[in-house]
Amino acid sequence: MSKIKRKVSLVPQDLAIYLELTAYDNLSFFANLYGLKGKLKKERIEEALEISQLHDQATKKVGNFSGGMKRRLNLAIGLLNHPKVIFFDEPTVGVDPQSRSHIFKSIQYLVKELKMSVIYTTHYMEEAELLCDRVAIYDQGKIMDLDDTEALLTKHGQKQLEIRMDPIGEEMLTEIAHDNYVDSVHYVDDKLVIHAHDLLIPTEKVLGMIREKQLQVKSFNVRESDLEDVFLKLTGKKLRN
Repeated sequence: MSKIKRKVSLVPQDLAIYLELTAYDNLSFFANLYGLKGKLKKERIEEALEISQLHDQATKKVGNFSGGMKRRLNLAIGLLNHPKVIFFDEPTVGVDPQSRSHIFKSIQYLVKELKMSVIYTTHYMEEAELLCDRVAIYDQGKIMDLDDTEALLTKHGQKQLEIRMDPIGEEMLTEIAHDNYVDSVHYVDDKLVIHAHDLLIPTEKVLGMIREKQLQVKSFNVRESDLEDVFLKLTGKKLRN
């Protein structure tokens, strides 16, 4: 187990750093815990400062850092032992956009250049879609689905057609709903919304009905599903504690 622990690292959600120490002293302390010494220790600290872009702040007390800088130092500490597997637990909570972008680039660098395996937990679906090759969607401790990102979108995603238009009657709404290619349809606040895996045939049919009834179209938009849509479909839309 001790050999495994040496190859695994964690960047926790709650900051695990000493505010009264400098960034360099924090890295030195944790490097000692990993058993790093001498030249190798110095090289690992310099590398971690470079990846986190904290070289200019290395001798300053961490208590004076911004939230984003503290997060980047948290990340740097997790890299000291050159892990094979590194866990990130919601690493972008409460950070500014620049630091968030840097954390993303750092993770992509770890995977592509340093060949690390990253396990990333987040409530932000756009982060998972951007960073992850495989995604597990959890709900109350149960895996609802686990697959490649694109596969999840294909299996559970839907295309959405939105048309802002003149009011339509129940008869037209019912006819659209009965189309075999339509998964769901509703009309609210002058907007007709249709969900389907393939919108080509439903779109042709609806446009034909619009022309036939001489209804006025104000706007027309097609939106692809994202992971947030998939998450809500699999877990439900009710608020959770």
